Amino acid sequence: MYLNGIETPVADIDIVIDEKDKDKVKNIVNKLEHIEKQKNDIYLTELFYSITLNGTDIDLMVGFKIDTKNGVYSYPTGSKLVDKTIIVDETNINLCYLKDWLDAYTAMNRESKVNLIRQNK
Repeated sequence: MYLNGIETPVADIDIVIDEKDKDKVKNIVNKLEHIEKQKNDIYLTELFYSITLNGTDIDLMVGFKIDTKNGVYSYPTGSKLVDKTIIVDETNINLCYLKDWLDAYTAMNRESKVNLIRQNK
């Protein structure tokens, strides 16, 4: 949200990864100090890793899914979901549409984030 111009404190960086890249992510993360979070009754994400690099917490989510009262919400993936690409330290970073975060935060019942996005549309 911050990179889309919404003033909000940045607590961490969330990276949603397509399930087809699961093995690549495992290989990279296994070389780093990390915490692997397990699925539970609500968060059904295939793999969830938390790492800290240079003092910044980064959450890597492969196959991000949440069980909601309306069924299982799956975060969309694919190149058509890229709103824009920015370059940071010579690395391309794809940013999703705010609507995708709105849907995800709605599924997670994060009303403060939902309201923040709706106020800044």
